[in-house]
Amino acid sequence: MRQSKTESAVSALSLAGIGEKLGTTQWIAIVFAVAISAVLFGASGSDGAYFQAFEFHYNPYAWLALIAVVVNLTLLILIGKLKAKSDEIVWFSMFITCLFAWATAEFFVRISAGPTTFLFWNSFMAVPVMVMPITLYMFALSYTNPKQARHIWTIIPLFGAAACLIMFDLRTGLIDRSTEAGVIPTPWNGLVQPGPYHNVIGLWIFALAVLGIVLLAQFRRRTLEPMLRKQAGLFIVALMLPLVFGILSETILPAIGVTYLEPFEVVTTAVTGVIIAFGVMRYRLLALDSLLVAENILETINEAVIGVDPELGITYANHGAQRLLGYSQKQFSKLRFTDFLSQGWDEKALKQVLFGTEGTTKKNEF
Repeated sequence: MRQSKTESAVSALSLAGIGEKLGTTQWIAIVFAVAISAVLFGASGSDGAYFQAFEFHYNPYAWLALIAVVVNLTLLILIGKLKAKSDEIVWFSMFITCLFAWATAEFFVRISAGPTTFLFWNSFMAVPVMVMPITLYMFALSYTNPKQARHIWTIIPLFGAAACLIMFDLRTGLIDRSTEAGVIPTPWNGLVQPGPYHNVIGLWIFALAVLGIVLLAQFRRRTLEPMLRKQAGLFIVALMLPLVFGILSETILPAIGVTYLEPFEVVTTAVTGVIIAFGVMRYRLLALDSLLVAENILETINEAVIGVDPELGITYANHGAQRLLGYSQKQFSKLRFTDFLSQGWDEKALKQVLFGTEGTTKKNEF
């Protein structure tokens, strides 16, 4: 089952498979993309109107963004070395890519020598900042419910909204006033004056982060597998970090005159990536794929399925079992299989039937 899921995920959504050779068309596409970028940057460098986009000076706050760049690049390399890409790994890779792009743009913003340079590089942050919440939410959805995550009507509205946010941010003054007159001097090299609908960005990030946390919390409450519970708990902490920091830096602290936390936003969000990567590798997400797939299948069938350990303790009960026997998942975790049998059963004989011995290290489901 793990192999089939991995193969379908790689064929459907795989990022560049680091362990596989790139095909001819892939190399052509990559070279073409690099060439287009090089031509545009070269043209901007030779155009007098945009020449100031490459005027820089030293700013110590740039070190924060540079740290985030290095951290996210390291995470991309580590994730890229995984031999297989499940859906959640692909979405997590996209999240780290957004963080890397955001941190890189912010580094150049911090070392910009004037408002023209500042605005040029600040515009590069729009796409990763608007897309990043989608990738984080889709990671949580793919982890907890892969089937729903592949639904096209989940993805299209989210990316459509992100496209609208990007367009209105860059082409109007509704979200940010991206003009030289709208650049507010700060110790970390400037801040764009917010527009009347600037809080929409915060609401966008907040809503998708909360939805992701809800999905992970429901999954953690539903599953009885200890490793999955620990892993989901780590992911919840990871999603809460930018949420809590965003509330502090964008609402509570500015209300009392504290505005110096903005340069730390990209570093804090990078910590989210580190925690998720740790959860993926520490609890072997790919090794648990079969558990995730099996659990999702068992939750959709009407038949009752109960999992027991060698001591006959109940480790899993699907919705069918909960409906049939009238117990919640939490209540099942406190019961033993023998609680549902007549007194005529002998535990030693039952273990022999289920496990082939009086007790082994494996679990059974029936």
